[in-house]
Order: sequence, then structure tokens, then C-alpha cells
Amino acid sequence: ASWLRDFASGRYAVLIAAAVLIAVIAVGGAVYRSHAYTAAVEKEILSIRALYNQTRNEMRSYQNSRQLERNNTGSVRFLEFYAKNGEDIRLIVRSGAVESGYETAEYYYDGGTLYVAFVVTRYSQRTRGENWYCFKEGKLIRWLVGKEEKEISRDDSSFVAEGKRVLAVGEKIRSEYQPEEPAGERLFPHME
Repeated sequence: ASWLRDFASGRYAVLIAAAVLIAVIAVGGAVYRSHAYTAAVEKEILSIRALYNQTRNEMRSYQNSRQLERNNTGSVRFLEFYAKNGEDIRLIVRSGAVESGYETAEYYYDGGTLYVAFVVTRYSQRTRGENWYCFKEGKLIRWLVGKEEKEISRDDSSFVAEGKRVLAVGEKIRSEYQPEEPAGERLFPHME
């Protein structure tokens, strides 16, 4: 146990101190990067909330049109498009039966880019699932689940895949938009 005598005499003290210092710096750097990421996301979330509120406040001035969406199983969903000046889609509401119940999804756009999706699935009278998705430049930056808005970690294995799935659905629906004359009655008066 000569290494033990050397250790006790302090020969390895400098190496141990250096290793501890490197570990502290590495952990501290990771914490700092994580904090910096969180601060950047919070800043983006504030701008997304402002844009969301602006869209909600301006909805009455948007042109509104409706379409039906049929899938290959024959089920029908209702699509309602809200477009500024008839062309610039700001909101799409999609509702209808799904395998697990009834789903209403709201897709919010700015300049053709999805920035928020809110999906509510009603499984029964008393049970429902809610998902809020916030996007920045085509990437999911926040995913909240349930009424309690539990945040799904960006490190969760499904985070990136779920973001890509929601973006793809939103893009598919947006591509189906065909401007028409403004609709009279709204299909979804709860949106006003």
C-alpha cells in the first residue's frame, strides 16, 4: 500500500484537488447552460404569449371560412380557418371524433409559422386530456400536459418526436386552406 502512504503524505493532493475543481467546473457549466437555456425559453414564451393574446384579441376582424376534412376511414372533422386579410392564416380550429373520443385542436400561426398548438381530447364526460405546445422557428420549446400544465422535459425521449408530429399535422391542415368568401355564423362560437 505504497500508494496509500503517498496519498496520506499529500503527493496526490494536488491531483485530487485538480480533479475536484474540474468536476465542479463541469457541473457548474452544465447548470449555467441549463439556466441560460431556461432563461432564453422563458423570454420566448413571453413573446409567444403576447402574440397569442394579440391573435385572440383580433379574431373578430379576421376572415373566417369552414371546410370539412374526411380521412380514409370515412370520419369527418370540421376545420375553421381564421385569416387576416383573407390570406394570412392566424388560427385553425380542427374538431371531430377521434379513436379515443372527441378532439378539438387550435393551431396558431404567425407569418405562416406555427407557434402554439392547443389540443383537448375528451374521452368521456368527466375525462379529458390537454396538451399545450409552444414552438420557436419550427422547434418545440415547451410542452405542457393536463390542467395542471405539467411540463414535459426537453430531455424526455418523446419530446422531439411529439414536436415534429404536431408540426406535421399543423402543416398538413394549413396546406388544405382554400380562401373563400367570409362565413356567416361561426361553427365554434365558444372561440369568441
